[in-house]
Amino acid sequence: MLNRLEMIKQSLRIPYTDDDGLLVALDAASMEYVGNAVNSEAIGYQEDDLFVNATLLLTQYWYLNRGEAIADHIPVYVTSMIQQLRGKYA
Repeated sequence: MLNRLEMIKQSLRIPYTDDDGLLVALDAASMEYVGNAVNSEAIGYQEDDLFVNATLLLTQYWYLNRGEAIADHIPVYVTSMIQQLRGKYA
């Protein structure tokens, strides 16, 4: 099974290692962001496929748009996944 970095790189079609540090940092930030948006007190949400996909998609979005001021914009598909996670775990 692929680890998170390999999954992100595969989805973005990145064959090189130059941006690995950036991708790991963005992934950590996306997991914290989604976790805080859901409920950091809840148990089990981090293993949920919705959580995994939401964080991976958010990491990809931030990577692809890193040159833009996007701090206040989260893609609607990620927001939708967060709302579904809130319903399940809040």
